[in-house]
Amino acid sequence: MIQFRQLYRLIIILISVQCLIGQAIPTDYWVYESIRKIQILGSLQELPLGSKPYSRSDIASELVKLKQDQSTQIVKRHPEYLHLILEFENEIRQVEGFSSDVQNES
Repeated sequence: MIQFRQLYRLIIILISVQCLIGQAIPTDYWVYESIRKIQILGSLQELPLGSKPYSRSDIASELVKLKQDQSTQIVKRHPEYLHLILEFENEIRQVEGFSSDVQNES
């Protein structure tokens, strides 16, 4: 019964994550300029500028990787990085929560 509840919870999380963060961001939205500025500093290279639009989950996943990278302290103090973190706060929490749920399950 406990395993069924865990599986059910994981399915609900997956569905919620897909619905909430899978949305494409309009190509004229301000985040693209912020991403470009961060890319000039050498980060967020996994988001190629030619493959727009990005989904909210794409950006959140890359921001989670950037947050975990200890070699990017200068980028993390940049105002554009902070704006992106605030904009994608909910999606980042969901990606981080999903990652820890998967790690805990294994």
